[in-house]
Amino acid sequence: MTLEKRRHRSDLIETFKIINGCYNLQSDLSFTYDEGFKKLYKKRSRSDLRKYVFSNRVIDHWNALSDVCVTSNTKINLKIV
Repeated sequence: MTLEKRRHRSDLIETFKIINGCYNLQSDLSFTYDEGFKKLYKKRSRSDLRKYVFSNRVIDHWNALSDVCVTSNTKINLKIV
């Protein structure tokens, strides 16, 4: 597995943990998402600084996952395509 795929995988695992409440964080501060499908929405940004923040960087990869991966109870099912 290449370094880029490992980074994407670790970003997705961290996103999974944030959304499912594994950390003592408010996920609504980091992400805007639909509760039923757990699809993430990007926040608009005017500067390049905000474009590359973790919460915006991971959204396209998260939304590309299948519904089975996104709604699973464990992070083992997260598979990078």
